[in-house]
Amino acid sequence: MQKYFKPNYIATIASLLLLLNNNSKAQSITKIEPPDWWVGMQNDTVQLMVYGKDLKDMQFTFQYEGIKILKIENKEDNYAFIDLYIPKDAKPNIIFIKADKGKYHSAISYKLHANDHYQPKGFNNADLVYLIMPDRFSNGNTQNDNVKEMEQSNRNHPGGRHGGDLQGIANHLDYIHSLGATTVWLTPFQEMNDDRYSYHGYGTSNYFEADARYTSGKKGSEENNKQYKDFTEACHQKNLKVVMDVVTNHIGNKHEWQTHYPRIKNWVHDSIINQFDMPSLTDPYATIADQTNMEKGWFVPSMPDLNQSNPRVAKYLIQNHIWWIKYAHIDGLRLDTEPFSEKHFLTQWASALQKEFPTLSIVGEVWSAHNQPPIGNYWQQSTTNKDGYSSQIEHIMDIPLWENATQAFKNNDAQKLYYTLSQDFVYEHPEKNFGILGNHDMERFFTTVDSNVAKYKLGIIFLATTNRIPQLYYGDEFGMTGKKNKDDGYVRADMPGGWDGDAKNIFNGNGFAESDKEMGLLRFNQEIWNWRKKQAVIHNGSMKHFYPKQGVYIYQRSLNNQKVIVVLNLKNEKIIINQTDYAEILKGLAANNVQFISENTTVNATTIDLPAYGYIILQSN
Repeated sequence: MQKYFKPNYIATIASLLLLLNNNSKAQSITKIEPPDWWVGMQNDTVQLMVYGKDLKDMQFTFQYEGIKILKIENKEDNYAFIDLYIPKDAKPNIIFIKADKGKYHSAISYKLHANDHYQPKGFNNADLVYLIMPDRFSNGNTQNDNVKEMEQSNRNHPGGRHGGDLQGIANHLDYIHSLGATTVWLTPFQEMNDDRYSYHGYGTSNYFEADARYTSGKKGSEENNKQYKDFTEACHQKNLKVVMDVVTNHIGNKHEWQTHYPRIKNWVHDSIINQFDMPSLTDPYATIADQTNMEKGWFVPSMPDLNQSNPRVAKYLIQNHIWWIKYAHIDGLRLDTEPFSEKHFLTQWASALQKEFPTLSIVGEVWSAHNQPPIGNYWQQSTTNKDGYSSQIEHIMDIPLWENATQAFKNNDAQKLYYTLSQDFVYEHPEKNFGILGNHDMERFFTTVDSNVAKYKLGIIFLATTNRIPQLYYGDEFGMTGKKNKDDGYVRADMPGGWDGDAKNIFNGNGFAESDKEMGLLRFNQEIWNWRKKQAVIHNGSMKHFYPKQGVYIYQRSLNNQKVIVVLNLKNEKIIINQTDYAEILKGLAANNVQFISENTTVNATTIDLPAYGYIILQSN
């Protein structure tokens, strides 16, 4: 008999053309990963992982000019590996690999696509990265809310699935663009099929398939990946870049390597709970036991830790991310829990991706005890680590800046801002760090500053004008609130208006009065971020700041003849500053600068009068 899949089917599994003889009654090969590949790649070898049953001692052969089978591993019943050599001058085609064992004979078809030589746009300091949890942004297709044999939708449960999807985000790309964002980062869209809390996506159950609840509503459908690709194309048409959130450290407990193929040897570490001793990996006095626990311990009991020292695992992960970048035209990657992955694998992984895509940007998530900058710097691409280690990952999330900046605005402590930035000397390139005021793992910034609008605005101005790549968490643009003390779901609330029947709609303003706090903060953010989008001096300029006095923090960004001066009053009292005290920055202020935006602040001939929590941004003519 014959079973055909469309030749252009690259959504979830490789095209399989099974030519079984009359004596064979069972299909032995069910899937191949990666599902297809491209000619003309920088790395000329591809590892094919073949799934099925009774594969032990299966013989794989084929004849195709130039392409060779380098190695076969076929010692297990339900999976095998085929290493292919594909020369750079190979032509796009469908190749047929013969599979023979006893009375079973088949031919596996594997498609090699033409190489479009796509290169990502990457991200840089000119960008505003807008972070979205797809399940919580907007429900654009109610038909995919509930999928058979997957966690069902329950919007009343903060930790449940709420029904947001890719179509919902695509419906509101104009809103995102109008905010001044240039880049969209989605938390993982790949399938996570855990029984509970599957909405966040960080426990992958299928690396090569977009979650059906974000896409077609049908698990295993070829439409799932196609709809994700359509989404990235829609973003690009709106001049929005796309960042993919990738998880290399662990999988979910419903991944088929844990359920259907438990005999895949040495792919997952033994089940020990991680003690989260991140400094042990940089500590010159650390014990081997602590370092081993950090690299091999499970993040949580439901997330099996991958053994990246196994070359097969490392190759699988590298190929998966190359495949998605190539298939969906992704612009950058955000690496989840960077230090929890094995450090030398990270170097291998990042180097392989950058070999294929020199313009690819990668940002790593680096938390640490007490959030000390030296630990973050260790995990950023660097040539100064004493042990010689370099992750080859150019950007990191600046968690120390987040912790100190949010507390500075909460507690009226300008010195905390100053002291934090004064430690930038530990970074090779501090301007390559992501500046954040919150994300999906943190208390909402508006909650941190006790829902104080004036303090909130100071934080947004700082984020928009300091020397970092800014990232804004969905909902923070209008002051969404949420604490983590009950459930992470409380800091991952639904966007108002993203669901039919919502009483208020932030996307079009329905249900809000223009005088409402939410609309005021939204307009404020639209103004500041769209202004920033055009300011090369903010993107690329140097930075200089004064030691805070009277609770006032003053700094300058400069590039050639352009200057931007920012004055922030973190005190709940009126402050009058003498310009002569800050002459190095403020000299000639009246003659050479124009006011851009302020909060009831007055610039006089010799003074600047700042109200409580006042601010002003001055830009040179």
